[in-house]
Amino acid sequence: MCSSDLKEVDALIAAYSLPDNTPEQRSEAVRKINAALARIDAEIQAVPDDANGYNEYAWLVANTEGDVAKATRYSKLSLIRSFDNSSYLDTLAHCRAAGGDYQGAIRTQRLAKRQDPHQRMLQRNLERFERLAKDRKSTRLNSSHLVISYAVF
Repeated sequence: MCSSDLKEVDALIAAYSLPDNTPEQRSEAVRKINAALARIDAEIQAVPDDANGYNEYAWLVANTEGDVAKATRYSKLSLIRSFDNSSYLDTLAHCRAAGGDYQGAIRTQRLAKRQDPHQRMLQRNLERFERLAKDRKSTRLNSSHLVISYAVF
């Protein structure tokens, strides 16, 4: 995968994430994402030992939509091929967060940060995953409190 492919993936993520997308614009972004995922998957099949393809597929899904289980599997395969890569660990953390495993995302992001302690984006992502985990825990506590309160009356 060349650097222009990396830029394309980031452009697709940006297009998907625009807050003022119309339904048609969102549908077009999803269509392009699915086409890119199919192309990346074909590249992976053609060159299965290249860690970058697995990581790009996982990064695109984790930051947009798609098969999160497959993305997580691909992310782990990228780490098997390039085990000491903080960017690939960051991708796995994003996959775990996309799948709702915030504690797993936090653990993985801490490993990424340990690999590259001066990378500020890794720290910001860790803080975001910690907030998501806290928000989820707070939501669960509030939900169970409502059920308990309701049962008392």
